[in-house]
Amino acid sequence: MGVHHEASVARLLADTGYGAESIRDALDRGGWELCSRDCGYAGAPTSITNNIRKHHKKEA
Repeated sequence: MGVHHEASVARLLADTGYGAESIRDALDRGGWELCSRDCGYAGAPTSITNNIRKHHKKEA
């Protein structure tokens, strides 16, 4: 999973065709949130933190 989907459940879902609807369900049900940096990434709070560290270094 790490190699093919950036170790991300959200990326796995998107890459296998379950993206938008499944992610929206996870956001609606709670437990997942959107990245505060408006990049469109969604995931559990720990995943959001990792996303910010990996992809928003210059903005931090």
